[in-house]
Amino acid sequence: MAFTRGLSTKLQGRTLDIVAAYKSVSVVKEALNDVRKTIDERFSEWFAETEELAKTVAVEPSIPRRCGRQTQRENCPADTPEIYYRRVIGIPYLDDVLSGMEARFSRLTSTAIQALKLVPAFVQSATFDEIKHFVDFYHTDLPSPSTMPPELRLWQKTCESMLSKPETVVVLQSMLQNRLSKYFCYLKNHSYHGGDELRM
Repeated sequence: MAFTRGLSTKLQGRTLDIVAAYKSVSVVKEALNDVRKTIDERFSEWFAETEELAKTVAVEPSIPRRCGRQTQRENCPADTPEIYYRRVIGIPYLDDVLSGMEARFSRLTSTAIQALKLVPAFVQSATFDEIKHFVDFYHTDLPSPSTMPPELRLWQKTCESMLSKPETVVVLQSMLQNRLSKYFCYLKNHSYHGGDELRM
């Protein structure tokens, strides 16, 4: 689907691309929801393109034969091939994509992804506002939440002096064994909470 192609490419890229991609997730979800609301009109456009393609190979779209008890495919009532395929393929497919995106890009996942801004290679451009949801989410687990802004600044200063700045959370985990700060020791212990999204 064209709606998700750009997002998919970004999510397979570098850590900073993933952070940027997560900002685009809500836009893609909204676009897909708009398509779902106007599925009749949108599917008509798609079906017209399909019919043109079918003509080039001398195929006439038709409704599969219906029977009393169907076990191999949908046995959906429809007056035209367009209505049939919209009900059997178009709507279920779009609903599946939307539910998959909802599951994959939950609020918890988006919050966990904010931790990637704390990776040394990218922390210089991070602001406290960008990681605030992450801090708020883990508020009860943090030793001293009120010191987060200065802790972030200390971490930025520490990372600034590094010759080779790690680009992944996995490398960051071994670095943090030195306990550079209370907060980032916490990050080490919870870096996998968001699931595979943080395993770069």
